[in-house]
Amino acid sequence: MEKRKVTVYINEMVWRRFLQKVLAKHGRAAGGAISEEVERSIKTQMKK
Repeated sequence: MEKRKVTVYINEMVWRRFLQKVLAKHGRAAGGAISEEVERSIKTQMKK
């Protein structure tokens, strides 16, 4: 699957909370962990 780079501006506290959840789940923020979780969140929203 082809990937697309995306840039967004979000509330600082929302980002910090999201990053904490990524770190808790994956133990890291690098290596695609953030991308995986952002994509998962978008897909979840699209199902609603």
